[in-house]
Amino acid sequence: MIDLPRSTFYYRATTKTAKLSDMELVTIIEEIQDELPCYGNRRVTRELRRRGHLVNHKRVARLGDQAAQALCAHDRQQPRLPDLPEPLPQCDPRSA
Repeated sequence: MIDLPRSTFYYRATTKTAKLSDMELVTIIEEIQDELPCYGNRRVTRELRRRGHLVNHKRVARLGDQAAQALCAHDRQQPRLPDLPEPLPQCDPRSA
């Protein structure tokens, strides 16, 4: 019998993932969404994990929201008012 604690026998070392900066992660997320445009935050997180990046789902959601706000800030325009018709000439009821 080996004199080894059970926890040591069953221990699985997790791989150390490289710390990604937010900008690097945003570029990877954009690549995923270019390939798979219908993917939301959950699926993007799963795809990142499949590709070997251990990322928290809250971080993916935060970066996605920030990127969407940055895109929407440039797309906003002032609301256009409809062209109103020319006002009708006023008739003086006393002149008729």
